[in-house]
Amino acid sequence: MEISIMQINRRRKFAYLGIAALFVAGFFVWRALFPGGASVLRVSFLSVGEGRAIFVQAPSGATVLIDGGPDASVLRALAAELGPLRRTLTMVIETNPQASNAGGLPEVFARYRVGGLLRAGVPNSTPASRMVAAAAGNTPGLVQSELVRGTRIELGDGAYIEALAPDRDVSGADAATGSLVLKLVYGETSLLLPSDAPAGVQRWLTELDATTTLKSDVLAVGHFGAEDSVESGWLAAAHPRFAVISVGENPYGYPATSTRTALRAARAQILTTATSTVTFISDGRTVWREEK
Repeated sequence: MEISIMQINRRRKFAYLGIAALFVAGFFVWRALFPGGASVLRVSFLSVGEGRAIFVQAPSGATVLIDGGPDASVLRALAAELGPLRRTLTMVIETNPQASNAGGLPEVFARYRVGGLLRAGVPNSTPASRMVAAAAGNTPGLVQSELVRGTRIELGDGAYIEALAPDRDVSGADAATGSLVLKLVYGETSLLLPSDAPAGVQRWLTELDATTTLKSDVLAVGHFGAEDSVESGWLAAAHPRFAVISVGENPYGYPATSTRTALRAARAQILTTATSTVTFISDGRTVWREEK
């Protein structure tokens, strides 16, 4: 059953043909259709200091920014990915309102034309998240929605993002507990993006999904790789080839030695954004790191 179809006109090199919200077999499907595009999925964990920003370029040509880092550093990192003249993003996803994720998003809305804003259902509890809400409110025609478990964002050409959490009302939850946990899939490959979901949420999702859903080529490690950022059962279920830690200079010594030890024991190659952006390419069959 179709719920709504929204058209957003684009004047750049590609035309955004629509975002359709569909109700299918008990879950919502968001569909973004684009002509053209490459035959690979490109995912960049941007180097933005002590924070997280992930830029997705789908095979269809759709562009998604997941979080925006702590400040305007995201603009420099985005320009390196898109080029200095391209100023259009298909959608932005705010996984939780903490400043390390949302701090740079107001700058993104000021510089880029954004088609949609998807976010967790936790309150706008930080100045950064309230600034994002204000910027979104001043963006004409912006599509906005809260993501919950079972939501699928279709990026076209076989790529999609699926929300694994939250699976309940998180309007009274803290930012980390209410974080969006996302899985980005293209063909036989996937990346698991848990934002800052704490160990308790990771254990619950491991019980719900086990290895069939959580198994991924790449695991994003939350909370800068702090001591409690990777729960053992969750790591075993994900069994990633690569583990990426979004981290910058900090007084806490992150990523923690215990986290690095656990990831090495799981035979994951550890990469960080401390000095440069980390980019992966998928052709739908395998994932490899882009060497720059």
